[in-house]
Amino acid sequence: MKTKSIFRCAIWMGLMILLPAGVWADSAAPQWRGGPHAGFSPYTGIIGGELQYEHWGFTIGAPAALGVRYYLGEDGTRWFIGAHGMWYKLKEDEDKDGIHYTDQEHYYTGGGFGYKWRFKDHWDLVASLSLAYYSEQYSNPNTKRTETGILLFPGLTIGYSF
Repeated sequence: MKTKSIFRCAIWMGLMILLPAGVWADSAAPQWRGGPHAGFSPYTGIIGGELQYEHWGFTIGAPAALGVRYYLGEDGTRWFIGAHGMWYKLKEDEDKDGIHYTDQEHYYTGGGFGYKWRFKDHWDLVASLSLAYYSEQYSNPNTKRTETGILLFPGLTIGYSF
């Protein structure tokens, strides 16, 4: 089961990195842009990518992160607002209030703003700040525990745009 998830993630990441080479090879379509990002962000997770069409950016990443951004201003260095969601599941032992849990499931969804610096050599630096609702579920064969709340979710990634 774990191998299938890793394989699916590798396929998505490969598409996010390789697809831009074909999409942007045609200079007749300059409004499309995209590429890989690494760091930590509620929009792209730890490693991910972004496809941009004019003012809109669509992000995907690992662990299971999806987002949409709307860029204010012209192409290049600019502010954005956006919404995002992230989910991941762990088979990891953790103790809370004296109870031993063996499984964890985490959900985050929210919105925020950020700033993207685009440098002349196609490198990007993206900083973001979001408010996210979270639900964290801990379980073992005998019991289940859910924690929910609101958290301030900062992000900082570096990327390359094609």
